[in-house]
Amino acid sequence: MHARVGLYQVKPGTLDASLAKARAELLPKMREQEGLRRYTVVTTGPDSFVSLSGWDTRAQAEQAEKTLSGWVKENMGPSVVSMEGHIGEVAVMHGQTAPDKTAKYATVRISTPKAGAPDLAEKIRTEFMPIWDRQPGFNSFTSAQMDDGTRIAFGGWDSKETYEQAQPEISKWGEANVAPHMSDVKLHQGDVAWTVRKG
Repeated sequence: MHARVGLYQVKPGTLDASLAKARAELLPKMREQEGLRRYTVVTTGPDSFVSLSGWDTRAQAEQAEKTLSGWVKENMGPSVVSMEGHIGEVAVMHGQTAPDKTAKYATVRISTPKAGAPDLAEKIRTEFMPIWDRQPGFNSFTSAQMDDGTRIAFGGWDSKETYEQAQPEISKWGEANVAPHMSDVKLHQGDVAWTVRKG
Protein backbone atom coordinates (compact mmCIF):
# COMPACT_ATOMS: atom_id res chain seq x y z
CA MET A 1 0.00 0.00 0.00
CA HIS A 2 1.10 3.57 -0.69
CA ALA A 3 0.33 6.64 1.36
CA ARG A 4 -0.33 10.28 0.66
CA VAL A 5 -0.04 12.72 3.59
CA GLY A 6 -0.93 16.41 3.40
CA LEU A 7 -0.30 19.06 6.06
CA TYR A 8 -2.36 22.24 5.87
CA GLN A 9 -2.34 25.58 7.66
CA VAL A 10 -5.29 27.92 7.13
CA LYS A 11 -6.06 31.49 8.12
CA PRO A 12 -7.45 31.97 11.65
CA GLY A 13 -11.18 31.45 11.86
CA THR A 14 -11.53 29.55 8.58
CA LEU A 15 -10.90 25.92 9.62
CA ASP A 16 -14.46 24.90 10.48
CA ALA A 17 -15.92 26.27 7.25
CA SER A 18 -13.09 24.75 5.21
CA LEU A 19 -13.59 21.28 6.68
CA ALA A 20 -17.38 21.51 6.34
CA LYS A 21 -16.98 22.27 2.65
CA ALA A 22 -14.49 19.42 2.24
CA ARG A 23 -16.83 16.99 4.01
CA ALA A 24 -19.73 17.96 1.78
CA GLU A 25 -17.88 18.15 -1.55
CA LEU A 26 -14.49 16.44 -1.40
CA LEU A 27 -15.35 13.42 0.75
CA PRO A 28 -17.92 11.99 -1.70
CA LYS A 29 -15.42 12.51 -4.52
CA MET A 30 -12.71 10.66 -2.59
CA ARG A 31 -15.01 7.70 -1.90
CA GLU A 32 -15.29 7.16 -5.66
CA GLN A 33 -11.53 7.10 -6.32
CA GLU A 34 -10.19 3.75 -7.51
CA GLY A 35 -7.74 2.12 -5.13
CA LEU A 36 -8.68 4.09 -2.02
CA ARG A 37 -8.21 2.03 1.15
CA ARG A 38 -8.07 4.68 3.87
CA TYR A 39 -8.81 8.39 4.08
CA THR A 40 -8.55 10.26 7.39
CA VAL A 41 -8.49 13.93 8.31
CA VAL A 42 -7.18 15.04 11.71
CA THR A 43 -7.64 18.56 13.08
CA THR A 44 -4.27 19.31 14.68
CA GLY A 45 -4.88 22.86 15.90
CA PRO A 46 -7.33 25.77 15.63
CA ASP A 47 -5.94 26.57 12.17
CA SER A 48 -4.39 23.31 10.94
CA PHE A 49 -5.24 19.80 9.81
CA VAL A 50 -3.56 16.72 8.38
CA SER A 51 -4.97 14.57 5.57
CA LEU A 52 -3.84 10.92 5.30
CA SER A 53 -4.90 8.45 2.62
CA GLY A 54 -3.86 4.90 1.70
CA TRP A 55 -3.89 3.54 -1.87
CA ASP A 56 -3.35 0.21 -3.60
CA THR A 57 -0.72 1.60 -5.97
CA ARG A 58 1.76 4.43 -6.15
CA ALA A 59 0.09 5.83 -9.26
CA GLN A 60 -3.18 6.14 -7.35
CA ALA A 61 -1.41 7.92 -4.48
CA GLU A 62 0.17 10.33 -6.96
CA GLN A 63 -3.22 10.96 -8.54
CA ALA A 64 -4.66 11.61 -5.07
CA GLU A 65 -1.98 14.25 -4.51
CA LYS A 66 -3.15 16.02 -7.67
CA THR A 67 -6.83 15.60 -6.81
CA LEU A 68 -6.57 16.75 -3.21
CA SER A 69 -4.13 19.59 -3.82
CA GLY A 70 -6.15 20.76 -6.81
CA TRP A 71 -9.40 20.75 -4.85
CA VAL A 72 -7.85 22.63 -1.94
CA LYS A 73 -6.35 25.28 -4.21
CA GLU A 74 -9.61 25.74 -6.10
CA ASN A 75 -12.01 25.67 -3.16
CA MET A 76 -9.97 26.82 -0.16
CA GLY A 77 -7.28 28.88 -1.90
CA PRO A 78 -7.85 32.26 -0.20
CA SER A 79 -7.86 30.70 3.27
CA VAL A 80 -4.79 28.42 2.85
CA VAL A 81 -1.57 29.71 4.42
CA SER A 82 0.57 26.67 3.62
CA MET A 83 0.19 23.22 2.09
CA GLU A 84 2.73 20.38 2.16
CA GLY A 85 2.34 16.95 0.52
CA HIS A 86 4.21 13.66 0.98
CA ILE A 87 3.98 10.34 -0.89
CA GLY A 88 5.56 7.07 0.18
CA GLU A 89 5.18 3.37 0.86
CA VAL A 90 3.41 1.93 3.90
CA ALA A 91 5.82 -0.13 6.00
CA VAL A 92 3.62 -1.11 8.97
CA MET A 93 -0.16 -1.25 9.29
CA HIS A 94 -1.64 -2.69 12.47
CA GLY A 95 -4.84 -2.67 14.49
CA GLN A 96 -8.51 -2.12 13.78
CA THR A 97 -9.60 -2.18 10.13
CA ALA A 98 -13.40 -2.43 10.39
CA PRO A 99 -15.15 0.46 8.57
CA ASP A 100 -17.42 1.09 11.57
CA LYS A 101 -14.66 1.12 14.21
CA THR A 102 -12.58 4.20 13.50
CA ALA A 103 -10.36 6.35 15.71
CA LYS A 104 -11.72 9.50 17.36
CA TYR A 105 -8.34 10.96 18.29
CA ALA A 106 -5.01 10.65 16.51
CA THR A 107 -1.33 11.52 16.46
CA VAL A 108 0.76 12.09 13.35
CA ARG A 109 4.51 11.92 13.99
CA ILE A 110 6.87 13.14 11.25
CA SER A 111 10.45 11.99 11.82
CA THR A 112 13.62 12.73 9.88
CA PRO A 113 16.14 9.86 10.19
CA LYS A 114 19.83 10.47 10.77
CA ALA A 115 22.24 9.38 8.03
CA GLY A 116 22.56 5.61 8.08
CA ALA A 117 19.51 5.07 10.29
CA PRO A 118 18.28 1.45 10.17
CA ASP A 119 14.95 0.26 8.82
CA LEU A 120 12.90 -0.15 11.99
CA ALA A 121 9.76 -1.65 10.44
CA GLU A 122 10.31 -5.22 11.64
CA LYS A 123 11.32 -4.08 15.12
CA ILE A 124 8.19 -1.95 15.29
CA ARG A 125 6.03 -4.91 14.21
CA THR A 126 7.50 -7.45 16.61
CA GLU A 127 8.32 -5.32 19.66
CA PHE A 128 6.39 -2.05 19.52
CA MET A 129 2.96 -3.20 18.29
CA PRO A 130 2.43 -5.66 21.17
CA ILE A 131 2.87 -2.69 23.54
CA TRP A 132 0.20 -0.74 21.64
CA ASP A 133 -2.10 -3.78 21.67
CA ARG A 134 -2.04 -3.77 25.47
CA GLN A 135 -3.29 -0.19 25.70
CA PRO A 136 -7.01 0.34 26.33
CA GLY A 137 -8.48 2.48 23.58
CA PHE A 138 -5.85 1.69 20.94
CA ASN A 139 -7.43 1.66 17.49
CA SER A 140 -4.81 1.54 14.73
CA PHE A 141 -1.22 2.32 13.75
CA THR A 142 0.30 3.00 10.33
CA SER A 143 3.88 3.91 9.47
CA ALA A 144 5.13 4.95 6.04
CA GLN A 145 8.50 5.67 4.48
CA MET A 146 8.10 8.82 2.40
CA ASP A 147 9.97 9.68 -0.80
CA ASP A 148 11.82 12.57 0.84
CA GLY A 149 13.24 10.24 3.49
CA THR A 150 10.93 11.23 6.32
CA ARG A 151 8.96 8.61 8.23
CA ILE A 152 5.38 9.40 9.08
CA ALA A 153 3.48 7.43 11.72
CA PHE A 154 -0.26 7.63 12.46
CA GLY A 155 -1.64 6.43 15.79
CA GLY A 156 -5.41 6.22 16.26
CA TRP A 157 -7.20 6.11 19.60
CA ASP A 158 -10.74 5.95 20.98
CA SER A 159 -10.19 9.25 22.79
CA LYS A 160 -7.60 11.80 23.86
CA GLU A 161 -7.78 10.36 27.37
CA THR A 162 -6.84 6.83 26.28
CA TYR A 163 -3.93 8.22 24.26
CA GLU A 164 -2.64 10.18 27.24
CA GLN A 165 -2.93 7.13 29.50
CA ALA A 166 -0.92 5.03 27.05
CA GLN A 167 1.69 7.68 26.34
CA PRO A 168 4.18 6.86 29.14
CA GLU A 169 4.67 3.23 28.10
CA ILE A 170 4.68 3.98 24.38
CA SER A 171 7.11 6.88 24.77
CA LYS A 172 9.50 4.77 26.85
CA TRP A 173 9.98 2.27 23.99
CA GLY A 174 10.12 4.99 21.35
CA GLU A 175 12.74 7.00 23.23
CA ALA A 176 14.92 3.92 23.62
CA ASN A 177 14.55 2.41 20.15
CA VAL A 178 13.50 5.11 17.66
CA ALA A 179 14.60 8.52 18.96
CA PRO A 180 18.35 7.75 18.83
CA HIS A 181 18.08 7.30 15.03
CA MET A 182 16.14 10.52 14.35
CA SER A 183 17.48 14.04 13.86
CA ASP A 184 14.12 15.78 14.01
CA VAL A 185 10.61 14.82 15.14
CA LYS A 186 7.42 16.84 14.78
CA LEU A 187 4.25 15.68 16.52
CA HIS A 188 0.77 16.69 15.33
CA GLN A 189 -2.29 15.51 17.25
CA GLY A 190 -5.98 16.17 17.58
CA ASP A 191 -9.53 15.02 16.95
CA VAL A 192 -10.34 12.94 13.88
CA ALA A 193 -12.70 14.88 11.63
CA TRP A 194 -13.57 11.80 9.55
CA THR A 195 -12.30 8.44 8.40
CA VAL A 196 -13.19 6.34 5.37
CA ARG A 197 -12.10 2.69 5.26
CA LYS A 198 -12.63 0.43 2.27
CA GLY A 199 -11.59 -3.23 2.18
